[in-house]
Amino acid sequence: MFTQALAASKAPRLLEQVREIARAHFGRAEPGQRYAAWALRFILFSGKRHPREMGMAEIGQFLEHLAKSEKDPLLSLEQAREALHFLFAQVLHVELGDLPYPEPPRLLDRLRRALRVRQRAPGTEVRYVDWVVRFIRFHGLRHPNTMGAPEIEMFLTDLAVNGHIAASTQNQTFNALLFLYQQVLGIEFLRLVAVLASLSSTGFRLNPQPRPAAGRARERDEGCGMRGT
Repeated sequence: MFTQALAASKAPRLLEQVREIARAHFGRAEPGQRYAAWALRFILFSGKRHPREMGMAEIGQFLEHLAKSEKDPLLSLEQAREALHFLFAQVLHVELGDLPYPEPPRLLDRLRRALRVRQRAPGTEVRYVDWVVRFIRFHGLRHPNTMGAPEIEMFLTDLAVNGHIAASTQNQTFNALLFLYQQVLGIEFLRLVAVLASLSSTGFRLNPQPRPAAGRARERDEGCGMRGT
């Protein structure tokens, strides 16, 4: 109890240090205010313990909580990770290395996270998410992990025959779905190879990107692929 009370009494002083050091580092007040707010949330989440008494395990628990509870988990995770890295490295002078980046439960958030981890361009993220949403809606809001090559073929064939989309857009559509299945759902490319051959008769020209590293383990979500079970 005494340790918690002491930590609570030192929290305002610590938060002010965060603001002052950030102001000196960035030359403006805004980052420090945001960093202090996230530091306070971390301290309160951890039972008002002082950050010096905590480490990677407590940070991981806090970030997991954000991933599962925030309305915009990716934005919250990015801001919290940035703030906690600053807190430990610049204020407490504790080097922790790369902080955890937990995976959110909603499918589209997981897709965005996978693209950002691989440093894909923001425009690519917008287009890939759009094609995945269109794919899900085309099949009546079924979750992608309940579908496979036949449903992908049906969607791509409809785009080629009825949508009359350009070759570059055809490739982008296929690559978006390929990325979803490989990197987010963890479904091997071999299960999708049949799509390449079966679509050749439609004139749908595909140029898939090279197979990257294995994706994440498959999880089942509900609704429009929004939340896992």
